[in-house]
Amino acid sequence: MKNRHIVTRFLAMTGIILSLLATTVPAQAAEGTAYQGMRLSKTQGIVAVFDTVNKPQKATNNMKLLSGYNIATSAASYAWINLDDNKLIKMDALSKVEFTSTGKNHVVDVTLGKAFFDISKDLEKDESLIIRTKSMVASINKGTSAEISIENGNTTIVGLDGKIDCVVVDVTTGQLKPVEVLSGKKVELKPTDSGISVVTKAVKKDDISGFSKLQIAQNPVLKDRVIKTTGSKIGNISVEEAVTSVSQDMVKQVTEVMAVAKESGKDVQSVINAMVGADISAKTLENVGTVTQSAPSSATSSDSSNDSTSDSGVPVHTHSWDEGVVTKAATCVEDGIRTLTCTGCHQTKEETIPAAHTLVGPEIEKDVTEGTPYNCEELIIAIYKRCDKCGQDIEQSTRNRYAEHDWGEWVQVKPPTCTEAGIRQYYCTRVLDTDAGRACTRFKEVLEPDSKGHTLGDDAIPSTKEADPLYIHCAESDCNYSAEYKWTEGKGYVLDGWVRE
Repeated sequence: MKNRHIVTRFLAMTGIILSLLATTVPAQAAEGTAYQGMRLSKTQGIVAVFDTVNKPQKATNNMKLLSGYNIATSAASYAWINLDDNKLIKMDALSKVEFTSTGKNHVVDVTLGKAFFDISKDLEKDESLIIRTKSMVASINKGTSAEISIENGNTTIVGLDGKIDCVVVDVTTGQLKPVEVLSGKKVELKPTDSGISVVTKAVKKDDISGFSKLQIAQNPVLKDRVIKTTGSKIGNISVEEAVTSVSQDMVKQVTEVMAVAKESGKDVQSVINAMVGADISAKTLENVGTVTQSAPSSATSSDSSNDSTSDSGVPVHTHSWDEGVVTKAATCVEDGIRTLTCTGCHQTKEETIPAAHTLVGPEIEKDVTEGTPYNCEELIIAIYKRCDKCGQDIEQSTRNRYAEHDWGEWVQVKPPTCTEAGIRQYYCTRVLDTDAGRACTRFKEVLEPDSKGHTLGDDAIPSTKEADPLYIHCAESDCNYSAEYKWTEGKGYVLDGWVRE
C-alpha cells in the first residue's frame, strides 16, 4: 500500500514536471494580466539581469523577472528573489539562475553555484514551483527550506525544513528515479558511467553555506523552523557565526577564481564572465544603469561608497558599522548583546555587553577569616559594595584589619643566668571579638638585654702567692664557672677571666 502511494505521487509529480519541461512562455505574455511571477527584491555587490536574448537590463527595486530571464552574481555579490512574501530565493556569490513562468507555474533552473529556498507556507492548489538542475527536478508543494548547489556537474540538496519530492533524471538512459529529501538530510547526486549515484547523509552545520546561514540567523521565524526540524546543533545559528562563515566562503571562492585565472593566463573578470556565460563586469553594467537596491536589516545589500576593487578585479566591500542598539540588556550575571548594522550593506553583527553590577553606596567590611585562630596578622576583611540592581554585595578587595599587634606588659619565662640572657614574652592584648571577648592569641619572645653575671664567693684572696693561676668558684649554685686569678708582682692576684670547669 505504501509503495502504491509513492508511485502515485511520483507519477503525478512527473506529469507536472514533464509539462513544465516542454513549456516556454514569451516575456510579453506575463505583461497582459496581473503579474504573478518572480521579482528581484534586492541585491548586494555586482548582480546582472539578462533578458531572453541575453541583453543586460537595468536592475531596479522590486524588478519583474519575466519568463526566460537570467540572474548572475559576481564574486562577493548576492541577490534576493521573491515570488511573494512567503516564497524567497537567495542566490550565493558566483551563481546563475534562470526563471520560467506560466501563470502560477514557476520553474527555477539553478545552472551555476548555489541557491537558498525559503518557502514559508504551502503552495496553493493551482500553484506549482519546480527547482531544476541538469540532473534533478524538485517539486515544492509544502512549506520548506533548502539549499541547492551545483559543483563540477554534481547536485547537492541540503534539506533544512519540510520535505522535497525530487525526480533524478539520468541523462544517459533517460530514466527517472523518485527521491525524497527530508529535513536534516543531505542528498548528493553524482553522474557515473552507470547512471546517477544518489547518496543520502545527515546534515552537519558545515554543510550549510555562509549565505544560507546568514539568512537563517537573521530570520527568527525561519531559524525556529530549522531548529525544530533539524535540531539545535544544526539550526541554532548566530549572526556572528553566519558572518564568519560568509567571509570564509568568500575567501574560498575568490581564491579558486584567482587560481583559475593564473593557470589560464586570464584576468579574474574574464574567468567570472566565462563562468556565468556573459559579461558582468561593473563597467558593462554601468552602461545600462545598474543600481544597487536598499536592503532591510534582515538581509544584506551594497554601498558603493564603501566598495573598492582589489588588484585582481574582485569587488571588496568595507563595512561601516553604526553605534548599534541594545537588543539584549546585560544583567548582573548574564552578558547582553548590542547589534550593529553596516550603514552601507545593512549586514548586522553582534557585540557582547559584559555582565556588570551597578555598585553604589559606602564600602562594607566583612571578616573572611571566621573560624580560624584569632590573630591580628591573619584577620582579613573583605571590602564590598552593594549592587543597586540585584542587592548583592560584591567584593572589591581585601586587606588586614590591623597593621600590627598591640603588645602588653612582658612576662619573664626564663630568668637570666651568669652567662645567658633571660627570655621575656609579650602577649597581644587586642580584643578581636568584642561579643565573645576574645583577644589575639599571638605573642612574641624577647631576650633580656644582659645576663646577670657571675658572683664571687666569700673566699678571701691570698695576699701571698700560693698558686699560679689561682681559681675561685662562682657563688651561684647552678654555675660551673670559676674565676681565674694570676699573680702579678707588685699587684698580687689579679682577676684574669672566667673559665668553665
